[in-house]
Amino acid sequence: MTDFGNYKGYQGASRLQDGKSRATHIDDERLKIISESIVNLMGKDVLDVGCNTGYVTVQAALSYHARSVTGIDIDEELLDRARSHLSFRRSRIYCALPPSSALDSSSNIGDGGGGGGGGEHAKDRRQPQRPPPEAPRDRLNYFPISSIQKYGHLPAPPLTDSTSAGGGGEAINPILSNKHSNKSRSARTSHEQPSSASSSSSSLLKRSAAGERDPTADTIFPGRVEFKLEDWAAPGSENIVRGGGRVYDVILALSVVKWLHLEHGDQGLKTFFRNCRTSLRPDTGLLVIEIQGWDSYQKAVKKHKAPHLKGMLEKIEIHPEGGFDELLVGEMGFVFVGRWAGEGGMREIRVFRRGCV
Repeated sequence: MTDFGNYKGYQGASRLQDGKSRATHIDDERLKIISESIVNLMGKDVLDVGCNTGYVTVQAALSYHARSVTGIDIDEELLDRARSHLSFRRSRIYCALPPSSALDSSSNIGDGGGGGGGGEHAKDRRQPQRPPPEAPRDRLNYFPISSIQKYGHLPAPPLTDSTSAGGGGEAINPILSNKHSNKSRSARTSHEQPSSASSSSSSLLKRSAAGERDPTADTIFPGRVEFKLEDWAAPGSENIVRGGGRVYDVILALSVVKWLHLEHGDQGLKTFFRNCRTSLRPDTGLLVIEIQGWDSYQKAVKKHKAPHLKGMLEKIEIHPEGGFDELLVGEMGFVFVGRWAGEGGMREIRVFRRGCV
């Protein structure tokens, strides 16, 4: 059963690739389609709504080179895991050896579920015995998982002027409704270290042993990846989102709209779409929605999933198959861009562009 549709690891690649195990370095098929057929994420500011454990959020940064990626979710336990996952993926990246002082000054290497370790262990691991990788892609998974398990995650570098613009760490936002906030705080784990997982790794990647810039750093990890506790469908969230002033090139709503619709009803769905419109760049910003059909809604409220949402299902009048298009284009001022039919277990993806007004 699930409270908010927050299945643990729901966005893993194995859900879309039959016969393949869940592996963090396997890119999500939906991101491949989005980047190859819809919009190139390189250099874009991206919001991942319902980020879950952060797999898609981090892949958008690592594999598709988005300039910044923000993941939001209403479950702080999942956000803890997302921050730990970010730290884990960052720790596997090959980079020129940083100044010894950067490692010697860190007494706590562990982060989230990545285990602990001291500065000495991290220093040993950052002196690879094998030659540097030739291809940039090989740099992403250079250090083996066994190394991370043995020595722990690398410490996060301190925020710099170029990486602090997006904020970092825990963000218990007034957007979040009280019942979500109370549940999330009660689920917080003792090993949470928000500053380690949510701040940027760019300063560490851009330094060599001589203190010089690593020219490959910008192609490996973006300047900013962060995770926030927010609910964009909650009552009263529109004023807060508008006041935040954040603007995105792309908003990803993958495997999430059904759950916020079942949680908040038609009014919450409208609130979410209005918040998306407010936060997209005028005339160019794209809203990418993975369509979860009405039959999926009906399955979601069965007793072994989320039966407590059955009452809301009976009140919903806006159906995803046709109602979303009518709402977004007819009432919200979006422009329909196109749809991409899913294959091999994938759902349909629809894209809408914010109008200029």
